[in-house]
Amino acid sequence: MDVIKINETMKHLFAFLSAILLLSACSNSTDDNEVIVDPDLHPIVLNTGQFLSMDGGHTHLAYTYDAEGRVVRAERFDTTWYVVKWLAEYSYANDRIYIKYQEFAEMPNGEHDPNYSRDFCHYDTLFLVGGRVDSLAGFRPKSRQVGENCHFFKFRYNERDELVSIRNDNVKRYPYARYKAGEPWYTELYTLEWQDGNITSRTCTIPQQKKTETWNYSYSELTGSLPGSDPRNVLFDLVPLFSTGYFGADCRNLMQRMEADDFTEQIEYLQDERQMVSQAISIVNFFDGLTHHYNYQIRWSVGN
Repeated sequence: MDVIKINETMKHLFAFLSAILLLSACSNSTDDNEVIVDPDLHPIVLNTGQFLSMDGGHTHLAYTYDAEGRVVRAERFDTTWYVVKWLAEYSYANDRIYIKYQEFAEMPNGEHDPNYSRDFCHYDTLFLVGGRVDSLAGFRPKSRQVGENCHFFKFRYNERDELVSIRNDNVKRYPYARYKAGEPWYTELYTLEWQDGNITSRTCTIPQQKKTETWNYSYSELTGSLPGSDPRNVLFDLVPLFSTGYFGADCRNLMQRMEADDFTEQIEYLQDERQMVSQAISIVNFFDGLTHHYNYQIRWSVGN
């Protein structure tokens, strides 16, 4: 498909990063040094550190950081059919983030596989307002498999700093057929509904195709945000930035179940002796009767 849109694989594959376990505390002590805990302000224990990698099945995902703790490289490999690579490189300015993204299939000799139909790259500039991403402008040059394309994203937030809508317009630099100069030939309109600090549904409408798709979410008791399972994700190269505050408030809890138009996904999280989420198990049931099981091992850097 000659368009910048959510990767089909990402609809069924989530990458797991971070979680926070809520702990309640109470005391009947009458000591003068007693600490009174408001029952509405539960103390928390961080279950994650800086994400390093996730491995499971045919997939490997890893992030690299600079000295300031910012993501400078994200890479994902998938060996299900081809050796497919997704690479994103990041650089930062005061009010902008620059991203170079590549997707290709690699042959054993390291060259790009010409039979892979999505061999392309694109360059994105994210514009920040008050430290938060307000918009994105991107360009994809023409390659052997895909055509030239410009894409523009607009992000809107509510008064609670929650991302509530994303608009993605794709425009040809040179108009053709029935499309005028600057007129989107493909648009995605995402609407996010929040309740109690979590996104409960996401709806995507494509006006040109008269198509609407909805995802519904429910959550575990664990608190935190995991890239890939975050309902705000619409592009692979944005995934590492969602848990860093660039897109406003995170969901409060970890997603446990997702219901889409053609599949459901149930997620279980396992923790190690340090109460860190070390494993995530996903069961995806497609409405055609197929069931896929995924088991991911997670690594991160803990503490400073």
